[in-house]
Amino acid sequence: MTLLERNAEPVFTLQPRFATVDFWRMSTLAEIQEAISELPGDEREALAVWLASQTLPVLDPEEERKLLRSLDQAISDVDSGKGVDLDEARKTVRSWAGK
Repeated sequence: MTLLERNAEPVFTLQPRFATVDFWRMSTLAEIQEAISELPGDEREALAVWLASQTLPVLDPEEERKLLRSLDQAISDVDSGKGVDLDEARKTVRSWAGK
């Protein structure tokens, strides 16, 4: 029996002009996992990509210190006039894209 067969009554139904869309509530991980297993392959793949995009990258403490030190140095350089002209930066980026 599928998740939809067990939960025969939708939580709510939308009836736009061309189709009716039913929504079921899923409250446990097991229900969500079962619903995912019933998705077609391309939708499951799209869901996997979306889920991966929802996780924040994790830096270890040393990586975070290095990043913050680098950002502090960059701010200091710009404040002291050591920055790169915006047009020059654009040319540099364009040259990378052309390689």
